[in-house]
Amino acid sequence: MQCIATSASLDGAPHEVMRFARSLFGEKFEYNKKDPSQQDLVLPSRVVRRSASTWGTLDDPTLFQLVNNPDQRAAQLQQLSGISQPDEALHQEESTSQLRALLAKGPQSVDDICEALWPGDPNGTSRLEALVELGSEITDNTGVPVISARYHMFVRSTEGVFSCFSASGPHVQLGRHEICPSCEKACFEFGTCVTCGAVYLAGDVEKEAAANISFPRANRTCKQPGCCYLTTMT
Repeated sequence: MQCIATSASLDGAPHEVMRFARSLFGEKFEYNKKDPSQQDLVLPSRVVRRSASTWGTLDDPTLFQLVNNPDQRAAQLQQLSGISQPDEALHQEESTSQLRALLAKGPQSVDDICEALWPGDPNGTSRLEALVELGSEITDNTGVPVISARYHMFVRSTEGVFSCFSASGPHVQLGRHEICPSCEKACFEFGTCVTCGAVYLAGDVEKEAAANISFPRANRTCKQPGCCYLTTMT
């Protein structure tokens, strides 16, 4: 039986990794530093970056044409560069070479890369997207793409939904507001019952004269915190 396991996050000394593999597969795994025939652990290695650019930069119309017409890529890249292999031709294109050099230094933001490659270009983001798409679709004879890039997005959850109920509203906010920035009326936080799904407004209830008045929840002293349940909304 042959067991092959890959991991992007498993780390540790070779003997620890071998112990983990033995426990996972129930098979014999070994690693002898002095004997290559007894080294079941294969460590990653970075592919050597190609040489610097040799034939210039793809302009915007040509770049987008290559992205949108995959059947014409090989012939067009050969015509532009004089190189018969599409992957090698793109490797030696100036923007691609510079992009790979930047990414080899570590993760960078899209804005920083655009400014480094095309300073002051308002179309830098669309150019970068097109270049990455083209580079990820053109591969060498082993299936490795010219550009192997990942986009990472950092998303923060909203603080809730807040809305006023003025005559000109409602104005809905996804950030915490006690006063509506549009009409300067009170904002209330929406909530839902985890059991039945009923919608309510979270706030503080205070009695004024003969009526109970609901106020937005705030950092204030209130004798009766609670909520106002909604039965109809218009």
